[in-house]
Amino acid sequence: MDFPVVQEMDSMKQYQYLLVELWENICNTDCTLHVHVKELSRKFRHLMEFLHRNIPPNDSILYGIYQYNVIQLFSFISYIRDIHNEHGYRLLTYSFLVNSYDFEPEMTKKCIRNMINIQNNTFQHGSWRDICGLCNYIYHNLGFEHPLIDFCIEFMNEALHENWIQYQENGTTNNNVAKWVPRETSKQYKWLFERLVIQWSKKYTFYLNNNQSNKSYYKSILKCKTKYRQMVSKLSSCANIVEPKLCDKKLGAIEPSQIPCGALLKYWNVFTNQSYNYGERNPSFQHRLCAFQNNHYILSLSNIPFFNHKIRTSNLWFPEHIDKYVQRGLQVMDYQNNNDSFMPSKMSMEIELLNAKWKHIFTNWSQGHVLMVNALPVIHIQCRSFQDPQLHKAMARACFLAQQSNIKRILFSCHVPIWINVENCNTFMSMIQKCYNSLRHEFWVNISLENTLALLGNGHPFVPYIIQDNGYCNVYGKNKTYDSLCKLLQNQRYSIFSL
Repeated sequence: MDFPVVQEMDSMKQYQYLLVELWENICNTDCTLHVHVKELSRKFRHLMEFLHRNIPPNDSILYGIYQYNVIQLFSFISYIRDIHNEHGYRLLTYSFLVNSYDFEPEMTKKCIRNMINIQNNTFQHGSWRDICGLCNYIYHNLGFEHPLIDFCIEFMNEALHENWIQYQENGTTNNNVAKWVPRETSKQYKWLFERLVIQWSKKYTFYLNNNQSNKSYYKSILKCKTKYRQMVSKLSSCANIVEPKLCDKKLGAIEPSQIPCGALLKYWNVFTNQSYNYGERNPSFQHRLCAFQNNHYILSLSNIPFFNHKIRTSNLWFPEHIDKYVQRGLQVMDYQNNNDSFMPSKMSMEIELLNAKWKHIFTNWSQGHVLMVNALPVIHIQCRSFQDPQLHKAMARACFLAQQSNIKRILFSCHVPIWINVENCNTFMSMIQKCYNSLRHEFWVNISLENTLALLGNGHPFVPYIIQDNGYCNVYGKNKTYDSLCKLLQNQRYSIFSL
């Protein structure tokens, strides 16, 4: 009996298939868990090995294709790390960079620089925090002698030196790198602080005695640490970093427009002078002044022109931190539900602030997104309570989609699917209240997505936008393809390398 000859897949198609498979795995996996990071990192390394297995001659057409594919993988790393537009995964990015360094060390270094520095007049993909995170990841997985650690240390000190020169000339800085320099007392990063001090002292000062057998070496190390700490402290003081001013109790000196989005939410109750029970947190003048300034700024956001210098991408993405606003909104609903006859002094202001901030974020987001007609957000997650972060992520995205859609509906997937009509909800908190009232007496057992969609019937006019765990959203039935990924990675935001 003759068997048909097995057709071997073309190597280029095989690479494309593996890359799309990795993309799908990342979108459908909780990439904050180490076990998943390890598996996805293995697949990324396999892609690198696949490309470098048989490198074509430099003067051949195939070599140009090989170069394109390698650059594409680095653009893919930038896309995975992008803290503004999509996944924002830290550990996964660090694992990819460690693997890519084994094959393309120089391009990996360039990728790290581009991840931190502003490219193409757009937001960075990451932040200076990633330098510490990457070093710590390498330190715990590969040891402190890895050459990529030396590069990161040199890169961070190089930026510090540029800032130090500028500070001495005119008292200003270029960036907030000083904020992320590890402190000597840090249990997690003390080793990195010492490495930074040594590299800085050898390159930029004359305090360090290189003769380690000399008795004065220990004293010179102490002096180097002191000088380094003083330099970092001075740079931090003029970089509009929120934390030092909070520690020094100089709340009134904090400029609201300079507060990062993450810091605003992290210290929300401090900036609004609000207790957890929506009363006044502190009656001092500094706290009241800080609250007045920040409240006025947030309520005036609709009158402030927004210059969006972020390059739009073809994929559906959502602003970071919006789930935290949903969390705060649900906390208000929960408090009102348990305290019907009592309205705390700060609650009405909390509602106004959340409405104003959400409106500003949504207005800017909506300018870059056009949904399909009859777009229907479908929340398809596993959660148990209003305190579940998965619910916050999904509800935030569903509210954005429902506001942008022409039908203003949300479908919550569970044993008996729940329709949430936000057609008459003109504010953020009215939407949250509608979602809260629609869900709080229901049983959230999620059987299957197919059972939920069956509720729509055959030939329904809706275009379901499925929101899964971790907030990932995609149009139902729209498969990921290599062409769609190429279109995404060819965007100017991720096209940071050149052939």
